[in-house]
Amino acid sequence: MRLLDIHEVCARVSFSRAQVYEMMAQGRFPRPIKFAPGRRGAVRWPDIWISEWLRLAIECAATETPPSAPRSA
Repeated sequence: MRLLDIHEVCARVSFSRAQVYEMMAQGRFPRPIKFAPGRRGAVRWPDIWISEWLRLAIECAATETPPSAPRSA
């Protein structure tokens, strides 16, 4: 498993950083794993979470139902 930073996540989903964080606040994008305390602590997303979110987004595109964030295990 690979861990992605915000720049890699944005590149994978073609969203800006602001869009990613806005969608997280709305519960429509997976929240990262926090590796350091505080507001500026290091965060990363497992690549499988982003791949799964993209898969769901593609599936939902046909029904025009936006995907929600997958539940973390």
